[in-house]
Amino acid sequence: MMSVSLAALAGCPEETTIKLVHEVIDKICGGVGPRLPDYGKTFSPGVFHETIVSLTTVTKKAIGTDTPVGELVDGLPENITNVITNAVEARNSHLKEALMQETCKIGCSYLKDFDWNVKLAVSSDTTTNLDEPLLHFSLKVAHPDSSEEDVRMELSKHELRALIAKMEKANEALRDVKGSFE
Repeated sequence: MMSVSLAALAGCPEETTIKLVHEVIDKICGGVGPRLPDYGKTFSPGVFHETIVSLTTVTKKAIGTDTPVGELVDGLPENITNVITNAVEARNSHLKEALMQETCKIGCSYLKDFDWNVKLAVSSDTTTNLDEPLLHFSLKVAHPDSSEEDVRMELSKHELRALIAKMEKANEALRDVKGSFE
């Protein structure tokens, strides 16, 4: 379904649309993106922002899922769909590389080391008879830029169960994603 923000492209001259689409791709690839002053006569600030967000989303989905642009912007005039399709096809390799780098920034950090111990909290300042086990958990996370981060947690039995449940869900989602690539 066509979004309202992409519908605004229908009223633009084709040269403006081509320029805007390529500037959005430049931004995805790490370059300078479109600036409102360059398009102020064509778009209001709100519509400009929505259009940039929508074009970015459509472009990333087209590359990330190999879905034709026409399916992602159903209802958009054919000339606008062709402009977006041609730009995405022409810059396909740059876009894939940029999206891979973006993904690596998110997903290339890894657990380098961990340590844990359990202590029994016998009492606290408010309760005299607590008897609650507490897990002290320390993670050393290595990032792609060679920096390391220490993450320390103190978890009660209830919090540990909740963490394990979330980690199991994340692991299941990861298996689903991994399975879709096989």
